[in-house]
Amino acid sequence: MTGITTLMQQGKLPEAEQRLHRYLLKLPHSAKANNLLGVVLLRQGHFAEAEEVLQKATVDGPGLLEPRLNLGDAYLAEGKFDLALTAYEGAAKIAPHDVRAELALAKLYLGAGEFAKSIESAGNIPAEKRTEELLPTLAADYFGLRQPEKAGVVIQAMLEVAQKQPELIPELAEFFLAHRDFQSSQQLLALAQSKQPSTDRLLVDLARTQAGLGQLDDAQKTLESILERKPDSVDALVAAGNVASQQGDWGDSGEAFSRANELAPDRPDILYGLVSAQLHADQTEGALKNAQKLQ
Repeated sequence: MTGITTLMQQGKLPEAEQRLHRYLLKLPHSAKANNLLGVVLLRQGHFAEAEEVLQKATVDGPGLLEPRLNLGDAYLAEGKFDLALTAYEGAAKIAPHDVRAELALAKLYLGAGEFAKSIESAGNIPAEKRTEELLPTLAADYFGLRQPEKAGVVIQAMLEVAQKQPELIPELAEFFLAHRDFQSSQQLLALAQSKQPSTDRLLVDLARTQAGLGQLDDAQKTLESILERKPDSVDALVAAGNVASQQGDWGDSGEAFSRANELAPDRPDILYGLVSAQLHADQTEGALKNAQKLQ
């Protein structure tokens, strides 16, 4: 097993996978080996296969923490949020206060609208192990519970963190954009531009911020600068589709969403934008066809 973990550390995942399959031919009920195989498959993007072997690892090693955590990761990668929640809850029972399990639970409870449970999971993480990654989740929880004063305290902490750790700005900006706080997003992105070269992600967030502030021409120019270099940037295409729809350019909006849908088929946010653009452009047949995919 030592040689296998070395291969994994070296990034030689196909070789590690072959070694694990050979090992499991001799010991098919080795929970540790199945767990490692699940990790290798996850890292290669083989989520369904990873799920299968990690389920086996949890059966063969019911008291082991790692297989349940990794199974939760596999479910998340497949968008199976209810199953992921169950897996992480099982992990938390095995190892109360485990950072990885509780952080995942906090985010999943938030997504499910269980704001109090999300805060509880965040609180289960020992104080010395809590990281800035928790801040957007906590702020969203307090907004969900209609406790703006507490949310404001967390938001102020987020802005202070951004000053010290600019690498966290994209994630923090996503929070403000999701909550339509475009002024705070603008403040963060200006800080990011002063501290590091602009990445495509930051530029997309900048365009979304500009659009939210009504600066549609500026948003369009920002997105054009990305798409000239990376015409297949799905995030930029989605943002461009949204900006065009705000401008009433339904043809351009539909074209951007259609191209994004080719690159990332049947993603709900893309389909919603595409259907809206097609309806406004009187493309009823196409809109109905794509709307059916949302059901």
